[in-house]
Amino acid sequence: MRRVVRQQLIELGHPVIEAENAEQALAMVEQISDIAIVVSDVLMPGSLNGRQLSERIRHNRPQMRIVLVSGYADDAPRPGDPPVLAKPFTRQDLARALARTEQESDA
Repeated sequence: MRRVVRQQLIELGHPVIEAENAEQALAMVEQISDIAIVVSDVLMPGSLNGRQLSERIRHNRPQMRIVLVSGYADDAPRPGDPPVLAKPFTRQDLARALARTEQESDA
């Protein structure tokens, strides 16, 4: 799944760096100030899931654009959560989710 999302992001014109798990992603966000968007699966290996990752990121970088991805219907966004993109999705679906995060960060 990561390869597919990486390719879609590249096709949409976004540079991409990948993390193996939420802990590595959190470290990257803390160390690399140029990261503008985080796309994360809700379920992933490691001790943190995507929702926990987004909460920790937003604690330090409240304006960070985040999109969560899930294959489970019960992973609908909760109030205050970033958008949740349901699998399977198209590149256009991903583009719309990213656009929503931009609109939310401008609000």
